[in-house]
Amino acid sequence: MSESIADLERSLGIQLLVRAPRRRAVPSSAGRSLLPDARAVISAAGRVGQHSAELRGTVAGELPVGCLITLAPVAIPRIFGAFETSWP
Repeated sequence: MSESIADLERSLGIQLLVRAPRRRAVPSSAGRSLLPDARAVISAAGRVGQHSAELRGTVAGELPVGCLITLAPVAIPRIFGAFETSWP
């Protein structure tokens, strides 16, 4: 991931993250400034994917799933298996 971000920084010609030894990277002022645009691009890409799936006549999108932690090891694999069989 860090290599991809470094490639993006090189292509944009600006530093997006400030890196410090033994610390996590934090957004630079330029990175903070571009963050709303980056989020908009990611959101638009998701909409394009969903719209193209609709044009193909397929179902696409996110499906939030919740389950009690005690049931998760048993219920989730069964539910996902059944879902995948019905919606490959």
